[in-house]
Amino acid sequence: MRVTGLAKFGFYAAITSAVAVAGASIGACEDEHRRSTPSEGGSGSCQAGAGVFPAGNCDPSDNKCEKDPAGTCAIDTTKCGDISCLPMANNTGSVLDFRMRRLNIISPPSLTYAVNPTLQTAIIDSAVDLKAKQCGEVGKGTFSWLLRVDKAKKTLTTGGAPPSADPFGAGYCFYNHTVTVGTTPLAVKPVTVDLDPTSTDTTFVTKAIPKLFVPIFLDTAGTAVIILPLSNPIIKDLTISANGNCIGSLNPVALAKDCTDVFSDCSKWHTAGALGGYMSLEEADSVFIKELNQSLCVVLTQTAPLTKCDRDGAGLVKAKGDYCSKTNKPGDCQDSFWLSATFAASAIKINDGATTPTCQGLADPDAGQDSGSDTGTDTGTGTDAGTDAPADAADAG
Repeated sequence: MRVTGLAKFGFYAAITSAVAVAGASIGACEDEHRRSTPSEGGSGSCQAGAGVFPAGNCDPSDNKCEKDPAGTCAIDTTKCGDISCLPMANNTGSVLDFRMRRLNIISPPSLTYAVNPTLQTAIIDSAVDLKAKQCGEVGKGTFSWLLRVDKAKKTLTTGGAPPSADPFGAGYCFYNHTVTVGTTPLAVKPVTVDLDPTSTDTTFVTKAIPKLFVPIFLDTAGTAVIILPLSNPIIKDLTISANGNCIGSLNPVALAKDCTDVFSDCSKWHTAGALGGYMSLEEADSVFIKELNQSLCVVLTQTAPLTKCDRDGAGLVKAKGDYCSKTNKPGDCQDSFWLSATFAASAIKINDGATTPTCQGLADPDAGQDSGSDTGTDTGTGTDAGTDAPADAADAG
């Protein structure tokens, strides 16, 4: 398997910069969803500064929904689930399984729609949206971030999934695979964390996850994957609908007749969850974006035309972030950047991965041979939490 770090970001941004453009439209409707102000460092109704979690229902669009005069996108609810959030399964009992359907980056500013629109629309949205026009989605469906809330055990399990050939039937399995980047084995697997006592029966907050590696797949075969390393992420404001199938909701009026949407004008998904954690500049500098000839550290610190972040005499990155990994606070040592996002999700079936090798905890001896040190050398997961998640997954759906 070829591990590319974040290398493909530059490639997809270059060839799809106009992906979110839709046809002319008339009329308008406004909802009450909060608008974020990511470029203002946390001011406004959507707090997005370093160390700050945005409100779960904030998003970066104008929320001025313009109806396409040519008609609306036809969604087959008999195949795609109720129009409320297009669930691909029906959650029952105390174990509730979800796949994210929208992930809005709120901070840091350099990764937000306000500064880097193609990252949000042409890369993230395109990979998260299913390849299913009958469901109002015209993406690739290759990036699946899964969530499992166990209300009885008071835990949340989260991790990525490889692309599924049958998302509406077999569903998804948690990616549980050891890949080798250079000479470093990297265990990318689901993590289970306790819910915070402040959680209620419908709105949930997790305790901090020491380390979470999120796999982002770029092709339907699951052979090209990038790894997003998050430290101490917390999921907050995760609000589940009364029927247990929705985190947030679909906004059908945002869709044009051809089922495309314009991110800046109107939110296709109304979010109902938030997350936040940090990425160290050291790890970010090891994630090299080959097509841009820049590391993620350079992108985060906006220090182009450097290819990798400049270092001092001690070999440390000179550039400063907005967060400190040593104190887990904004500012201070400034060796990291805070990443926050909001999300929507809908019910899915999580299977046990018995027919998917990359969900079985196996090592891939060929991975990373052509990728250099794309994902860094910090392989610690903090705890062994989540190692039983794939076995538990057989009970889902």
